Amino acid sequence: MRKKGLPLTEYNEMKTRITVSITPTAVNGIDAIADSLDISRSELLERIGRGMLQVKAVQLEEPGN
Repeated sequence: MRKKGLPLTEYNEMKTRITVSITPTAVNGIDAIADSLDISRSELLERIGRGMLQVKAVQLEEPGN
């Protein structure tokens, strides 16, 4: 049964609101990825969480190197 005012998503589940704290640089990166896929930030995280998109780790340089 659906709660009033909370529509089901295309995944047949209600969404849960969460809060995350990230740097402005991370926000820009997430926005760039979402924009390139023509989806929202929320949908980007949804797809990552569902395993529909994979995140690839890259080796970062140590500061000062």
